[in-house]
Amino acid sequence: MTGPALPAGVVPADRALRSVLTSAAAALGVPGCENALAVPAGRRVVVALVDGLGRSLLKRFGGHAPTLRSAMADGGRVLEVAVPTTTAASLTSLGTGLDVGEHGVAGYDVLDPDRDVVINQLGGWDEATDPVAWQPHATVFERAEAAGVDAVTVSLPEFEHSALTRAGLRGGRFLSGRGLIARTQHAARVLGILPEELALEVVSRMLRMDAVQKEVLEKVEQTLRVEFMSNLTNTSRRDSHEMMADIFNNFDRQTEARFLAALEEDNREAADRIKTLMFTFDDLLKLDAASAQTLLRHVEKDQLAIALKGSTDAAREFFFGNMSSRAAKLLQDDMEALGPVRLRDVDDAQTGMVNQAKDLAAKGEIMISKSKGDEEIIY
Repeated sequence: MTGPALPAGVVPADRALRSVLTSAAAALGVPGCENALAVPAGRRVVVALVDGLGRSLLKRFGGHAPTLRSAMADGGRVLEVAVPTTTAASLTSLGTGLDVGEHGVAGYDVLDPDRDVVINQLGGWDEATDPVAWQPHATVFERAEAAGVDAVTVSLPEFEHSALTRAGLRGGRFLSGRGLIARTQHAARVLGILPEELALEVVSRMLRMDAVQKEVLEKVEQTLRVEFMSNLTNTSRRDSHEMMADIFNNFDRQTEARFLAALEEDNREAADRIKTLMFTFDDLLKLDAASAQTLLRHVEKDQLAIALKGSTDAAREFFFGNMSSRAAKLLQDDMEALGPVRLRDVDDAQTGMVNQAKDLAAKGEIMISKSKGDEEIIY
């Protein structure tokens, strides 16, 4: 049995951007979602979105995107976006599985007929215009959540409660992250729950990735300047081993040991380089007195107590020595009052202190180093 004929100009589901999330949800068993793109059934599906990066740009800069280039060469499907071709319209079609004429978010400037005012649906919604009332259809994330599927969005914090998100991408969990530390924390969590063989394959592929030259980023930015990617050139060129070391820093100690052991069997040279680049809680003991005291002023007392509860005697002596006798005594009392603590809580507290130190170093407030002498690495 076939459905009604599509109106002229509507892209068929198997060639439309609106089918990406619905097909992913269908592959995960969400009822009521059509798998128009034939996504294989699985336990997890990841959808990566780069606003404005379409087929034309991939053709121009395909040499710097070998994975996407090879996918297109191997018959990768090119989908068509909604009409009009605005970010607001396409994101809402992606999030709802509906065409523009169904969800009503056309963007950029549209008329609110009830109030006779023009609103910008990308980032200038009028406070009196309710995004949920404007677009009342359930999103794919809401349908997934109702079916017990954990739907997660990772994006910039300012988008979590934006009007456009509430209109077309609401539902599920939102993990916000702006800087490198936030991204590596999320990456560590994902790698930690993947099957070991798959996780090691992901690590190996990431280590083979080449850094993108700043000149290429500048060319892409010029092409995308009409959108909101003007800060693209702020990305610094980083070695893949440095990036992986940051991810390993965010593992708990058991996961870190498991991954390093597996990687040593597969690629000892890469494992040794990652271990050299990692900045761990023990490296905080190399801080000079002024830097250590600055760090202590920025760390919550509860976090410090848990971190030191599971640390070495040398670490406790170091931090106690960088505070007043009274403060050290109070901290020792707090640690004793904690009683037994979980190893995972200790790992989280120590990782938090390491990340705080990195933030302070990035701002120039402290100096941290990996080692002494000629091999010293300054962050």
